[in-house]
Amino acid sequence: MFSLVNKKKRFGFERHPRVIYFGRGLSVKQKAAMAHVFFHVLRADTSPNLKMYDYVYGQFQLIGFGIRSKYMETYEDSNIEDSFKLVKKLSLEQKKWFASALNGMLYEIGEKPSFKHIQNYLKVGEQTLNPFIK
Repeated sequence: MFSLVNKKKRFGFERHPRVIYFGRGLSVKQKAAMAHVFFHVLRADTSPNLKMYDYVYGQFQLIGFGIRSKYMETYEDSNIEDSFKLVKKLSLEQKKWFASALNGMLYEIGEKPSFKHIQNYLKVGEQTLNPFIK
């Protein structure tokens, strides 16, 4: 029988105490900017990928940001360049989490990213000066 615990482990949704403190160190604006950038990469293709969306949802739940309510209401229409600027100002440790979570969305959930996903992923690395996105 398939266990929910194994599924959560497989997709990286483990609630580690360090992640709790990490999430507390981010402002709502920073979390929203990161979510906006995630969705920028996610929406690269015309057909939505639900597995990727669920991954993003889980990652942001871990850091205490509910993308289904806050993001959709407030930040969906904001300019992506503004979000890039906020993500660019993150600390090196925050950029590391951001890059590993974004990489996980593309490469670790069993879905093959499209060429457009990869293009947007690399653009995010350039625009945010994130040394962990390669």
